[in-house]
Parts: sequence; C-alpha cells; structure tokens
Amino acid sequence: MTDFLSDMAWTGFELAGEALALPAATVEQVMAASQVTALPFAPLAVEGVASISGDVVPVLDPVALRQSERPVRSRTGAQFMIVRFAGQRFAVRIERMLFVAATLSPESDGTTQWNGTFVTCIDPASLGLSALEPKLPPRGVPGVIANSRDGQPSKDMTQAEDAVLAVEVAGQLYGLPSQSVVELLENAELTPLPLVPPALRGVMVLRGRPLLAFCLDRLLGGAGAVTPGGHVVLSVGRNRIVLVVDAIVGLRRQGSQAVRLDPEKLIDAEWLSLAAQMPGDIEQRAARDVSRQRFLCVTLGDRPYALALAAVERVLPARQSVMLPFGAPAGVDGAIEYGGRIVPVTEGWRWLSLDAAGPASAYVVLQLDGEQRVLAVNGVQRIITIARDDILLTANADPRIAGLGTANGRTLEILSTAALLARQEAA
Repeated sequence: MTDFLSDMAWTGFELAGEALALPAATVEQVMAASQVTALPFAPLAVEGVASISGDVVPVLDPVALRQSERPVRSRTGAQFMIVRFAGQRFAVRIERMLFVAATLSPESDGTTQWNGTFVTCIDPASLGLSALEPKLPPRGVPGVIANSRDGQPSKDMTQAEDAVLAVEVAGQLYGLPSQSVVELLENAELTPLPLVPPALRGVMVLRGRPLLAFCLDRLLGGAGAVTPGGHVVLSVGRNRIVLVVDAIVGLRRQGSQAVRLDPEKLIDAEWLSLAAQMPGDIEQRAARDVSRQRFLCVTLGDRPYALALAAVERVLPARQSVMLPFGAPAGVDGAIEYGGRIVPVTEGWRWLSLDAAGPASAYVVLQLDGEQRVLAVNGVQRIITIARDDILLTANADPRIAGLGTANGRTLEILSTAALLARQEAA
C-alpha cells in the first residue's frame, strides 16, 4: 500500500459480512437502492446500470472487484453509495453504513480498526476500473450487446444472425429478432393512459426517455390476463417501444420452437408514428432547464394526479352540487355557486373514465383565461415541485393528460386544465 492510505478521512460500510471503507472525498451520497438493469455479458463485478438523478450509473460490487475468484454473492443490499472515481460516477450496493469521514491510519495491507471492528480501506486505484472489459459470450453462442445511445443495437461478431429472444405469452413461445432487442427489464413502472386500446399498457420512462409499452398477448389477440413477468425494449425502425410479456426465456436459434415475430408488423403504423413523437433523451437537450413548477397533488379513485398550481384558484370543502337537466354538456356533472357565479362541476374520476371512486372530499376551483371549472376530487394531498426537465410531454396521446412528472421517484400524471375547460365541455 502507498501513502495514499495513511491519515485521511474514510467512509465505512458493511458488505457481504465485511467492513470496508472508501476515501470520504470520493463519496457523494447514500440513497435507497433503485432498480438495476442487467447488462448482457458484463463483468461479474458489474451488477448492471441504474438511473441516478438522470445519469446512467454502473452498479459495482467492490468485493468481486478485489477478489475475482469469489463466487457472485446475493445482491440484497438495500442502499446505494454513490461514489466518483477518476471523474466517473458509480453506485456501490451496500448493506449498511458504519461511519462517515472518520480519520483512520491503515496498515500496509490496508486494514485497521474502528471501534473494535476490523476495516479494510480500499484504494480506488487498486480496483482496476479502467481495465474493466465486457465478457463476450462463448464462441458460437448468440449474444445481445446493445448500446443504449444508438438508434439500433450493435451485434458482436460472435452473434449468430438467426438468433431470436424467446419470450413466453399465454403458454406459447415466441421469438423476437435479437438484433432488435435493446434491453431486458424484469420489473418496470408503467403509467397507464385512460381511453386507449387494451394493447397499449401505458408509458414507461427509461433513463429520462418515455417509451410506449404494449402487451404482446393483446397484440396477438389474447386476453392479456397474466401478470407481466418481463419487459423487452425493442428498436423498431427509428423508434423504441416496450413489449410486456409473461416471461423472458432466453436466446434461441432460429430453428427453435419459438414462433418468430416481426416487430414492424406487430405495432400499427399510427402507434409507431406516436412513438416517433415522444420526447428524446434529456441528454439530447441543448441545455438543462433547472427551473421548477408547482403542482397540487390530488387523488382520483386510488391514484394520485397533479394539477398545475397556477391554475388552482381555491380548494373548497365538498358540497351538494345542483344537478343539471338532461342534455348538459359532456364533462359537466353539476354546478355550484362560487364568488357570485354559477360554476360547472366536473367529477374527476368520471372525466378520466375511472371505476367508481366514492364521494368527493374536496372541490378544486380551476381558472384559465377567465373561465372557471370546479373539479371534484377524492382527496387533496399536498403541494409538490417538479423540475421542468422531469416533466415529459405525452404528445397528445390523451388530451386530458398534459404530461408525466417525476417527484420523489414516483411518476404522476399531470392533468390538462385546458382540456378540462375546453369549449365543447364548458357549460
């Protein structure tokens, strides 16, 4: 060991039964572990990649980096320690923190004691991160090696061109061309869109980019009743879409029993056109907009939604509204007196075609360009702020949803005040 290890501040953590420490200057933050996307043929020390504050960050196992002969451990740590080595950010999955910025004087082998516990201090330069190379599949075995920044996935020279990714849907095996497969996800958070065909499950935000997600069983004419067991990100022409499947089986030769599918024939042209209009990656924007917008978070049914706070005039206790005669405009469910005016009332759950949601608990008075409308909601939660770059427009997939916002790691649908007060729905 060099003098680098002597008399400096260290941050300690526990991992796989060991107490380890990294230089405190390299540690940015500790946070709850988020979803990790596995990378095909990545080194054993790389669990995959995770999205951290808009960046795609490799997730490392420092124990495997230091002792490559050890078997892969169960990755159960519930926290990420975000570190920066040589100008690049990494996430280290840890089980718990031990200490922060403690001054230690390790021995020549890097070990020392802290409160009676043996701790191994790690010199980042000894981890060999610059020499990490992907592990190629054995010769003759097909593999998918995709670049998440390219429009089309690349192919390794050992990849067989007739390989397909086998997926299971309703008990049947289907094959997707491996050269179209960009990424595989076991779990993914989907935001459903109301009043769309059943095959369109919703929108998934992957590394700051919204993607349309389709149920493969529905596309093939099935009922789509099985709980999703996998999500396949496909490149279709210049677009990317997500297929929701029952299970991801693995790579197979073309001559296998899997029925080969053509992604360009699975998705209707109108949906591919919509996918092409979805916003691009945050990284493709000329400059990051760090300004923030404020929203009122409300509940409709059992789901949260956001309303632009600038359009909220007042929140009133729920009251009995006046029922309107037959033939009232669509979207108007009653009226109340407010501020000396008769203001139309719209029941939010009915407007979004949700299941019966129970009685309203609050009335939100909205105004836009001199027009007023009362939105009946099942609950009012709190005021939240969302950075403009965390708001993704939905390209008019549903005019009632102005966009998708991310707050505290949760995706919220932002309701369109303009759509609610549209002339054809006004009283």
